[in-house]
Amino acid sequence: MSSFHSSQMRLTGNPFVDNGHFAFKTWQGKWLWQASLEEIRDFVETLLQIYSSAPWKKVLSYVFPNSPLTQTQMKNKEQIFSQRLISYIEKANEENSMGDSSFPLCSGCGSRKAQKYSYTKEYRFAYKSEVPLTGSGKMRNFFPAFLDGVTYCGYCLFAIQCSPLLYMRSQYLLLLHSNNPKVIEIWANKAISELRRQLTSSNYKGPYTEDYTNSQNALFRMAEIILQEWEEEVEEGTTQMEVFHFTNYNQGPALEVFRLPSSLFDFLLAIKGQNLSRPWKEVVQRGFQKKGKKDEKKNFEELRKKTKNLVYHRLLQDQPITSFFLDKSTRTPYGNWQVLELYLRKVMQMEKDYLEKVKNLGDRIST
Repeated sequence: MSSFHSSQMRLTGNPFVDNGHFAFKTWQGKWLWQASLEEIRDFVETLLQIYSSAPWKKVLSYVFPNSPLTQTQMKNKEQIFSQRLISYIEKANEENSMGDSSFPLCSGCGSRKAQKYSYTKEYRFAYKSEVPLTGSGKMRNFFPAFLDGVTYCGYCLFAIQCSPLLYMRSQYLLLLHSNNPKVIEIWANKAISELRRQLTSSNYKGPYTEDYTNSQNALFRMAEIILQEWEEEVEEGTTQMEVFHFTNYNQGPALEVFRLPSSLFDFLLAIKGQNLSRPWKEVVQRGFQKKGKKDEKKNFEELRKKTKNLVYHRLLQDQPITSFFLDKSTRTPYGNWQVLELYLRKVMQMEKDYLEKVKNLGDRIST
């Protein structure tokens, strides 16, 4: 199925492109390629209203360096920004929309030919000022095939400009991605709902935030939000999540990638489905690396926002967490057998027969 001219979205695998398309779809109720040019113009006006606010300009300054909206000395910057986005779509919709035959396919969707666009006094492919975490200027070693810029079609370039609507603010910015469109759809609904509240009240705060500064913990919070709304059956071993913790500064851009594998997604989904959140939280609570008396007084949610958690950390590093189910010094158990059994079966991939032997041995020891 092509990413274009379809009632459904086939994920491109590019987190900026995919998030941008879902942001537009969630806001407009239709995919970008289904919208009329007039509907797209209306959306761009709304986007301009959001991005022109001070909190959002700050975000844009380290997502799209040299964006017209962040240039204080640039004249008519709002008009330039709007015209640029509309030109992406207009050129993509031209009769000759397959572009120059010598150009490669779009690096995002792979469905259309890449195109060059006018940027101030240049006619070129995109740089990092349009596509985060790529190259800039004439330094071709940053680009595939030694081209002058990264090759994208108009639809994907437009989508990338929409992607900040679905970011989560942490120490840097968090960009969620998944191989399952439902994950991104649920997150998009959450982020866009918050954004609509900002727009209605004219109280702009930037991308969605819960004041997390620990990015690993934030990933588990994002997973929790998504699973709270999850109602579909999912085949085991098919859904994974990842989060990109990044900046796109001209000097020293930062990037961390945290992956939540399908086995861990299945485990967390089972915890939610079997109403085991409370005993699971007991285990997670033991992982916080508390520092001083102030941390001792904080509750679970306060700790999770800023304090490193070894349970989360070890899970993302594919390291065992069985030691957190038992305090060996006092022989105090944490969680319960159901949580431990789910962890051993879904994350550690233990066979059921072996688990029964472990349980029977534990029962004999306890008596």
